Amino acid sequence: MKSSAYLQSWQQKSASAIKFAVGPATAWFAETNSYAEVRERSADVSVFCLFTTADRAVADPLDVDQWTFYVASTTHINAAIGEQKTITLASLRSRVQPLETGFGGLLAAVEDAGRSKRP
Repeated sequence: MKSSAYLQSWQQKSASAIKFAVGPATAWFAETNSYAEVRERSADVSVFCLFTTADRAVADPLDVDQWTFYVASTTHINAAIGEQKTITLASLRSRVQPLETGFGGLLAAVEDAGRSKRP
């Protein structure tokens, strides 16, 4: 799960540009205190969470209606962007083409993406 927002807790002159970290990582195994030999995206599905409110006066991160979620299978992410480490919202939408949903549709979107093997 990755999250981003137009608003930050510090003073801003303008809304933040939306981007997400998406790079493959080296897994660490606690039981053996060792790292995997291959960097990969270890989840089957990624959920990109965007807090959409840009008005500080009404912003409430606990209000699920102020969030939009973008859901994609790791198989699809890998095929669309390879080893890329970050992605903008525009690029996520155009290249990865995730399922976009509100909170109410999140479970169904994750289940659908989990079944999806599309490249």
